[in-house]
Amino acid sequence: MIDVLVIVNGVYDVVCALCILVVPDDTWVLSSLAAMHKTMLKKNEENVASHPLVRRLLAYWVSCYGFTRLAVITQLPYMQRLAALTYFLEALAWSLEAYVHSSASKSKSLFVIVTSCAMGFTLLFVREALGSRTGKPVTFYTD
Repeated sequence: MIDVLVIVNGVYDVVCALCILVVPDDTWVLSSLAAMHKTMLKKNEENVASHPLVRRLLAYWVSCYGFTRLAVITQLPYMQRLAALTYFLEALAWSLEAYVHSSASKSKSLFVIVTSCAMGFTLLFVREALGSRTGKPVTFYTD
């Protein structure tokens, strides 16, 4: 079940990244997907959040961890751990932006931080405790 959640989240991230990159702001449904990530950033006096370079880099970053999460489909143990790492990195990045640099919405960031940590810990520990689809414990090295 956790694999399905991670894969759905990976698809969502890739679609959002594509929307940030290629969808005009006036396309309602798709621009609202792009806005979910873009509105995490606060508007400041330089209005960095709307700068084209910042938007593109955000999209590239979101697509990187989205594609990594999609690799969970392979059922390879190291991909499970790599996907978990993407959740922890996402939580760390939004923690820094919200609470150290004050460049992201604290309430929106807190939601992402908590859910990302929960997904990362679930991938690392709960899934390993339950075992893989074959019933064998998930291990880092395979023979």
